[in-house]
Amino acid sequence: MASCEPLEARRLLAGVADALVPAGADWHYLDTGTSAPAAWLQPAFDDSAWKTGRAELGYGDGDEATVVAGGPATSHYVTTYFRRSFSASEVTRYATLAAEIKRDDGAILYLNGREVARSNMPAGAVTATTLASANVAAPAESAFYAYTLDPTLLVKGTNTVAVEIHQSGPTSSDVSFDLRLTATRPDAPPPDTAPFTVVVLPDTQYYSQSYPATFNAQTQWVVDHLQSNNIKFVTHLGDVVQTSTQPIEWQRADAAMDKLDTVPALPYSVALGNHDYDIKDSHAGPTANFAQYFGAARYAGRPWYGGSSPDQRDHYQIFSAAGRSFLHITVEFEAPDSALAWAQSVVDAHPNLPAIVTTHAYVESAAGRSTTTRNADGNSGEQMWQEFVKKNPQVFMVLNGHYPAEANQTSLDAAGLPVFEMLSDYQGRTNGGDGWMRLLEFRPADNRIDVKTWSPTLNRFETDANSQFSLPVDFATRFTFTQPPPPPPPPPTSQTVTLRQGTNGYASASDTLLRQATDATGGPDSNLAAAATLHVDDDTPPGTGADSAALLRFDKLFSDAGGPIPLGSTITSAVLTFQVTGSGSGMRLHRMLASWSDTATWNTLVNGVQIDGVEAFPTADATVGAGTSTANIGAGPLNVDVTASLRAWSAGAANRGWALLPLAGGTDGLSFASSEGATLTQRPSLTVTFTPPPAQTTAIAAAPAPAARLRPRRSLFAELLITQ
Repeated sequence: MASCEPLEARRLLAGVADALVPAGADWHYLDTGTSAPAAWLQPAFDDSAWKTGRAELGYGDGDEATVVAGGPATSHYVTTYFRRSFSASEVTRYATLAAEIKRDDGAILYLNGREVARSNMPAGAVTATTLASANVAAPAESAFYAYTLDPTLLVKGTNTVAVEIHQSGPTSSDVSFDLRLTATRPDAPPPDTAPFTVVVLPDTQYYSQSYPATFNAQTQWVVDHLQSNNIKFVTHLGDVVQTSTQPIEWQRADAAMDKLDTVPALPYSVALGNHDYDIKDSHAGPTANFAQYFGAARYAGRPWYGGSSPDQRDHYQIFSAAGRSFLHITVEFEAPDSALAWAQSVVDAHPNLPAIVTTHAYVESAAGRSTTTRNADGNSGEQMWQEFVKKNPQVFMVLNGHYPAEANQTSLDAAGLPVFEMLSDYQGRTNGGDGWMRLLEFRPADNRIDVKTWSPTLNRFETDANSQFSLPVDFATRFTFTQPPPPPPPPPTSQTVTLRQGTNGYASASDTLLRQATDATGGPDSNLAAAATLHVDDDTPPGTGADSAALLRFDKLFSDAGGPIPLGSTITSAVLTFQVTGSGSGMRLHRMLASWSDTATWNTLVNGVQIDGVEAFPTADATVGAGTSTANIGAGPLNVDVTASLRAWSAGAANRGWALLPLAGGTDGLSFASSEGATLTQRPSLTVTFTPPPAQTTAIAAAPAPAARLRPRRSLFAELLITQ
């Protein structure tokens, strides 16, 4: 089975990295509380009836992109199932395959029907009711756990990754799931310098309204020239229709774009224009028609489709050409801050891919980017440049329509790299635009992009300076973002730490005594937090058959709570040492699951500690001595091996200490000093030997939404006969 390493971010081996499944991807999921069908792991399984949503998926933490159903609050579903298909083309060249999974609480990962990793789950067969091995608390529930997989399990073409997430108990308050799957090639393939084409379809609103044959001619031309022009991607600039409330216009647009679907391997996108809102121009209005015809469902199952924003107004795709992968992002008309934040998350999830952005309104004319908006929450072209495009060196091109004109400019981003910004919109010409469209011919061998304007209905090019020009670009440097890996850190070394209340500044131990019956020490309602001696007995007072028990916890153990042991450390050994002051029978230590304070009493815990899987683990982590009526543990130091407890806590389970309970028949009580004992050296101590996890790189958080800004007032203007 694959080995695991918790992390927030992970640097891959040197080479070319392919993000087969990025974090934040869309997944099919089953959240009904029932078992998945037996074939759910297999690539051929039909998951079209399952729900879909973008990761992070889960509930209870408030940071989910998609909230899944959890069932009744007092009896949450134990297991939720997830599936995603992806495409891999160079499987024979992959040297490594890494899976990084965020799971709360446990997970089992399958690749093409085969189990490849198991995290915080018991061994053996599992069902929908199998519980995770331990409860996971913050920050471990937000960490990614990395597994090294066998890259030969990948097949050329479509692959399927499946994950089942298990809760530690039916009352667990939250579920979290996300996954990254990345393959690396040891070196780049021989350079592919063949020219390729990106086709740009400007505003088609009048074609959908009055000239559907022109729209059909454009997409049919793409299909007919797929090979001769080596067409790798098609992007529509928005304003698919003129009047969004007219179903016939959507049907005509759908029929025209359906021609591209006859070539399933051809990636394409459609931007949301101002005419495509159910209420023209309005962000506040719905986009039901756009979502129906050009929402995420249209692209389901296409390996090149990356996913959409939650409202399906923004989408991204990944296409390959000339030996490279390219990222393409569409954001809606006057993209609001939420759309830009979503786009930033997509860029962050694909740090090595050069990116093209398509939006409906950006460059307004030869004078430059737009500076006014029709929506109070909208961003103008200039604001999009300042707050998104300029900050991301991966973005090398921005395309838009909306304004009836042609214009182009080259701007330098914050890193001093060129960004090509182009407006093309022909709706103001005869016949709704005469079929004019853009061909962007990328020529790697010549280090340039040739821009051409072509009409399949007129069967000719337009060759004036605004319609045909070249853009110089150094393909080797402009499209390369992978940074060399840092030198490997020195291997971590073993360390030992000993904690005892009042020693070396440590003051975070808590313990208390619990009495079922009353004697001179106290009773079931007594607060015995200050007791200097703890007593574990199956018969106190003698002859009553009543129990005496104790609770003990060392807080601030791990780094997440300000302690000396880094979370995720490998625990070599952990020993609890008690100073026995009164010899007696043995005891057992059960890891506590419920929170408690040292003011707890037998009755506040409702008849003492219950080892029921809710209050404490049913199985003891350690047992010492025997349940006899005579002493079998003498006075002096008593060492108890609690390595199992520390390993669970280091893996992310919540540290709530132990319940010290008597053994059945152990009627000769065992007494030992508490953390309040007068002699420091007799107080309980915990000695842990551990190896810290390998050095971790710092996670780069998704960029927050841009801050609110004062927006320029839109000037009053006469309505043009040609609507934008």
